[in-house]
Amino acid sequence: MKNHFRSLLCFVAGGAFLFSGCNKNEIEDNKQPGENPDFSFETLELTQGSFGVKIIPVAKEQTYYFGIVSKADYSQFSSPEDLQNADVERIKQIAESNNVDLEKFLLEALLKGEQTWQYTALSPETDYVFYAYGLSTDCKILTSLNTFEFKTPAVTPVDVTFKITPSDITPTTFTLNVEPSRDDVSYYYDVITPDQYNKYKDDLKSFVEAFLYEWKKTDKYQSYTMPVFIDEVTARGKIKDDSFKNLLPEGTYHAIAVAVANDGTCMSEVEVLSFNTSESPRNEYTVSSLNTTDVSCSAVISAKESEAFAVMMELKEYFKNEKGGEMTDAEIIEALYTAHNENISKYVFADAANVKFNDLIPNDDYYLLVFACNPNGSPKLDPEKVNLKKVDVRTEAATQSKVKFTLKVLPSTVTRNSAGVMVEMDDPQLYKYETFLVNYIKDSEYQSMPDKEKGLQEHMDKYISAELEKWNAAHSGSNMTKKEFLSRNLFSENKGDAYTTITLDGLDPGTKYQAYLIGLKADGTYTTKSVLAPFETVADAQSMASIDFSVQAYGYKDKKQDKYWVWTYPEGDYKEYYIKSFVGKDDWSGKSASEVEALLKKEQKASASMHLIDVNYGQTWYFYAVIYDNSGKPSPVYKLEHTCPENGDGVNDIMPETVWVEVKTL
Repeated sequence: MKNHFRSLLCFVAGGAFLFSGCNKNEIEDNKQPGENPDFSFETLELTQGSFGVKIIPVAKEQTYYFGIVSKADYSQFSSPEDLQNADVERIKQIAESNNVDLEKFLLEALLKGEQTWQYTALSPETDYVFYAYGLSTDCKILTSLNTFEFKTPAVTPVDVTFKITPSDITPTTFTLNVEPSRDDVSYYYDVITPDQYNKYKDDLKSFVEAFLYEWKKTDKYQSYTMPVFIDEVTARGKIKDDSFKNLLPEGTYHAIAVAVANDGTCMSEVEVLSFNTSESPRNEYTVSSLNTTDVSCSAVISAKESEAFAVMMELKEYFKNEKGGEMTDAEIIEALYTAHNENISKYVFADAANVKFNDLIPNDDYYLLVFACNPNGSPKLDPEKVNLKKVDVRTEAATQSKVKFTLKVLPSTVTRNSAGVMVEMDDPQLYKYETFLVNYIKDSEYQSMPDKEKGLQEHMDKYISAELEKWNAAHSGSNMTKKEFLSRNLFSENKGDAYTTITLDGLDPGTKYQAYLIGLKADGTYTTKSVLAPFETVADAQSMASIDFSVQAYGYKDKKQDKYWVWTYPEGDYKEYYIKSFVGKDDWSGKSASEVEALLKKEQKASASMHLIDVNYGQTWYFYAVIYDNSGKPSPVYKLEHTCPENGDGVNDIMPETVWVEVKTL
């Protein structure tokens, strides 16, 4: 906790500087006699980007605070006292923002006795002011500001070149050899991918510096000083590195080398050498654990060579050529690639793949297709490199489903010509891939069916045929089959169709309907009994707007009073709505709906969703409301009536209690 708060204080005082311990034996003792009587300072380290300091207080038991600012920032303060006061205010803000008592915060954050501190990520060739002063745990300044000025040296370029040579190249490995032109320079080397190189090739220095900075923040190196970290990850003299493994055959790689200062700054140009791994032998694929159901197929594919390959599954009938014969391997692969807009990345694996294909057509013939890919994920289409394995798969006959569907019409979505329905199922995970279709039928037609289950299936069949005919008519040259149409248009939880609103369009106003759902598979097999949900569209004369209500009560026991919040939630396309409340006596009692509507319209329009009603214990309150849709048609007049119990509905004035109140319409 102390390190956390101390680091937080340092961040506020001197910027985002990293902390680590210092080893005095590893760095030059540079004690500078000070003019300040309260503290003395020793420079432990000073580089282009880092400063290590030892703080030696005269009063060993006194708590103190320290920080660092650029001299330019320091000069903005009119006096040392202004800087101290600014620190104090920021410390108070930090404690408050962390919801920590100020004294407790400072007890953990302030230090005493001799301390060593390390700042990194300083700017080269910049003047800085390090400072310290006594500070009590109740945030009282105890001493004057003790300062120590220093300047970071500049980063100077070095004249060095690098000879980069890959050797022992295989399809998946190589050895990297780097020989600098001088041995007294630390340099960083690495191998980057084409994506990285193409993105950063115009400024590789910035790329290397940013990479080193982020690398230092990882768990392994975060406790290191920047110079120690740079010493750890750089090299001197000639190197031979054979650690580059598990690469892609025929993959393009870019080896880089650059001189790096101990603050992580690049001190030379970045040398680059591009090369490719060698081609792997023709791969062999093994398919095992092949398992099929009526709508799925799973398999495990392993490759002899470490090489990218794709695994896909399609109907066999798709791969007939113009003469009715089967396409060549190259034609099949190219057809798949084209059909997926030249992006099959989600189907590409290396070494091994455990795949499962869902939403298949029952009792139909498929190919499980495995083919070699280039390192970038595109298929190998050169005649001598085409490598395709085809496995015949036939799905099983359709089975009946055990899923329990629920179909709900959402009242707020019902309009004159449309309605929204939601599908739920009893176990979405178990039945994730179960498919279904939703349709609607006029209630009068449904009631006239002698065999309603058979009648709904026949009604659905006619709907499917009509939609398929419309599709083929709208797409020139299309001859889509019923099973293909269904495979594309059936709903399922896997596609995100359950628990979302499905809109039914083309309805007649003021008409009773039955929305219905039937489990269905792509071969046309019905797998469940129908599930229905009745509804009625809005008549032309009815309003398209409505209001939903919620009531909450806050209790004031000492006053024997409740404060009721009546929440109004306008729904639909509405223009405006009006409200009116009474307490104790209903002034509109006995009036007709049209009279109340006229009276409401004389009231001020509701401008907020929450409406407050103050009620004494035992009193009754009354609430009226009407809403108008965009065409000006009013809703029914809503009326809420509630009597406050003798002990009140609300418990306290902090947390509301939800109160059920019947909503009536006049």
